[in-house]
Amino acid sequence: MFHYKKLFKISWMKKLIFSSLLSVILLLCTILIVNAHSVVLKSGGKIQCKEIIHQESSIICKFDESQIIIKMNKIKEIIINDQQELYQNSSSSEVPITESTSYNNYSSGDDDEEIKELEQNYQRYKSEKAKYALASAYSEKANEFYLSKNFQKALDYILKLDTLIPDDSIIKLKVAYCYYRLSDLFMSQQYAQASKKFNKSNADAYFLLGDINYDQNNLNDALYQWEQGLSIKNNPDYEQKLAQLRQELKISSNYLKTSTQHFKINFDGSTLQDSVTNPILNALEEHYKELTTTLNYYPSEPITVIFYANQDFKEFVNAPAWSGGFYDGKIRIPGKNIKISSNASTILKHELTHALVSKKTNLNAPAWLHEGLAEYFQAAKTSFSMNLVELPSIVTFPESFRDFDVEQAKLLYAKSLSFVSYLIQQYGMWKILLFLDELAGGKNTKDAFSAAYIEDLPDVEQKWTNYVIALH
Repeated sequence: MFHYKKLFKISWMKKLIFSSLLSVILLLCTILIVNAHSVVLKSGGKIQCKEIIHQESSIICKFDESQIIIKMNKIKEIIINDQQELYQNSSSSEVPITESTSYNNYSSGDDDEEIKELEQNYQRYKSEKAKYALASAYSEKANEFYLSKNFQKALDYILKLDTLIPDDSIIKLKVAYCYYRLSDLFMSQQYAQASKKFNKSNADAYFLLGDINYDQNNLNDALYQWEQGLSIKNNPDYEQKLAQLRQELKISSNYLKTSTQHFKINFDGSTLQDSVTNPILNALEEHYKELTTTLNYYPSEPITVIFYANQDFKEFVNAPAWSGGFYDGKIRIPGKNIKISSNASTILKHELTHALVSKKTNLNAPAWLHEGLAEYFQAAKTSFSMNLVELPSIVTFPESFRDFDVEQAKLLYAKSLSFVSYLIQQYGMWKILLFLDELAGGKNTKDAFSAAYIEDLPDVEQKWTNYVIALH
């Protein structure tokens, strides 16, 4: 018990210091006495631990067999038994989360400092708690990048998670998905098979294996995998895919197959055998060599090209009537467009551009860039007509031109070509490649363009408009 009369005789400054020390002592005593604590981080995560020890600029959270260190500037508040608030940080600065006790509740910024701390913590203690926290960090980082379409970054983290927990079917499948979105079908197939090995009832593994086989034009294998997946779990999307696949198998039952170094070719043997000859196949390889060199992108898998009988193309391929060809993961060409070799070569180059741009950007390129580049590489005539200026802004262009009639589509194609030609003329092809790389990293069109050109898209489009006006 304190003697209050003596205490009042202490100077004001000493009194303040003594009072502060007393508060700290009482606070620490309370922390050590209470059996359960919650640490709420600024980023929203919550850590529950059995004991908290304060240090100068951090706290130590102790668990049964391990402990972690958390810096004070990353903490929002400390709560005992979800009732008594012991510490509150009033700073408004946003700090990445350090750890979460939930496997799927980890969230952090671009800084990997916290993950490095968790990795060091796991290496030091090798406890389940530390492993769980690190797995949570890897998982959420992978999810964050996957959802933002940065599939390479997502793969980096999910592979770390796979190393940490090597016998998990779902983790294997997530690795497979990342490889699939990066167009590495071989590695995707390996991990999807591994996922199925650890859980034979994993319907999603069968669905993905079906997708891979379909993309490789192994239609019967795709049929088997999708049927197996649907026998385990209902999925309307794959039921529709299966129905379309059965129709495709029926149509292509009499189609012949051939291949070149970089292509798998299917064609209607009854009417097109004489048309699909060496000049067409040679043109494909020549275009491939030119475009992959220009775009600095080399696919890891052969590209499938299907030459249809006219009626088959009309019945099966969901393309507009004015379309000379179509790319939806496979290049599809109607027979009427390959009987004249020069026309076929132009169309093939156009559709091959779509294939390479799609794969290079992980399906993340806008329609105007797709069509502008495809028209540019097929050497279409570039227009700088004033009527193009009157069209809607490139920024507001639709995601696809397929729903427009032929006259409207011509204008959209013309403006796309005109703007892309202007970009190449004024800034160089290397800027286009940088733009494609930014898209591949998951950025949206606006942010990717700004990162590549160090100017905003509307501003550059205005420069194009001024350029067109000056020509007239």
